[in-house]
Amino acid sequence: MFFSRRSLENPRTPINEETLDMMFNGPETYAGVQVNEQNSLRLSAVWACVRILAESMASLPAHVYEEQKSGNKERVTQHRVSELLALNPNSEMTPYIWKETIQGHLGSWGNGYAYIIRDMAGRPKELIPLLPHTTFAKRDKDTGDIVYESTIDGTTFRFRPKDVIHIPGLGYDGLTGYSPI
Repeated sequence: MFFSRRSLENPRTPINEETLDMMFNGPETYAGVQVNEQNSLRLSAVWACVRILAESMASLPAHVYEEQKSGNKERVTQHRVSELLALNPNSEMTPYIWKETIQGHLGSWGNGYAYIIRDMAGRPKELIPLLPHTTFAKRDKDTGDIVYESTIDGTTFRFRPKDVIHIPGLGYDGLTGYSPI
């Protein structure tokens, strides 16, 4: 037995090498090939679908809305996040590339995440995409609050929801989207 922990799908099934392989590399198909988010992009049909969605979404404007006291939402143009989304989300990406990356993650993994770096005054300064296969929304066991955990270069960080942009795809738990792959 590889681990003493139990399988998430069936608590009576121990987690062994085969179970771990399926969890990390995807289920085996009838042809004997494992399919996951990364190797599925080698298929031209999958690549084309993800690319077309990502490029289409990247070409659309992204607006910021603020909720008013009346409950209505009003578009805000003089806001730091509006500037980040329209002009310069971070020092390495154009707005188009940033939106394309987030949508590509959403189209492959079912979730798009970005960490909000803030200046000393707490204003958003940069939007950095987080890898969706190492970032997870979770509920804190003690408080019940949502927290985000992301592993970056072998170190796991915990982020508050106000410091993460999370765009989930279709999902049933209200926290994360399912991978369409």
